[in-house]
Amino acid sequence: MDTFDHKVVEDFIRTLERNGIGLAAQANAFDRLKAILLDADRLGLFDDNPVAGVKPPQYDPKRVVIPTPEQLRQIRTAGDDSFLLVADLMSGCGMRNGEAFAVNVNNIVADDVYRITEQVNRTTCQYERLKHRKAGEYRDVPLPARVRQTTEWYAAEHGTVDHRRHFQDLPAPHARLHQQSSPHPQHEPRLIAVIHRARPTAVVECKRIYSE
Repeated sequence: MDTFDHKVVEDFIRTLERNGIGLAAQANAFDRLKAILLDADRLGLFDDNPVAGVKPPQYDPKRVVIPTPEQLRQIRTAGDDSFLLVADLMSGCGMRNGEAFAVNVNNIVADDVYRITEQVNRTTCQYERLKHRKAGEYRDVPLPARVRQTTEWYAAEHGTVDHRRHFQDLPAPHARLHQQSSPHPQHEPRLIAVIHRARPTAVVECKRIYSE
């Protein structure tokens, strides 16, 4: 602990910035580090407070603007079929984008209920537990008829896959929609987070969809 001073903390913040970490994540990381260092300072482990004078990351979230019904109609048709499905899931079920990317037809537990069980991490493009929940926990959300129809239409139109790839295969996830393998693996359908055979392409494609 005696190696920490304000220069180390400032370098930590600059490293986060260089690595392209978002401001919200920077602010959270700094707050956690600051809490640890302040506790150590209160215990007398530092001669000088290592966070004194350090300028924290400035995270200023903007006010959320809810689109009008007409704007939502335009959003739904602004991209391809994958974009349409994600837009419907997010607007109709209140899903986060990562949750929409992990959509699974098997999670339709009733005609009007969808069970959200996992999400896709936008940084690693891997499946993970739900944010702010323990592994295995889920939440049930209302499923409007239009969203159910879009999900089922997408599955019928583009095909489905029944498993995640082996851990030694591509690092980006494909969106599981049903327990049914593609009959022609060499011509896999375009799913939510697109998987290509080339490893770098898969990562780029997953991140590209997130950024749009």
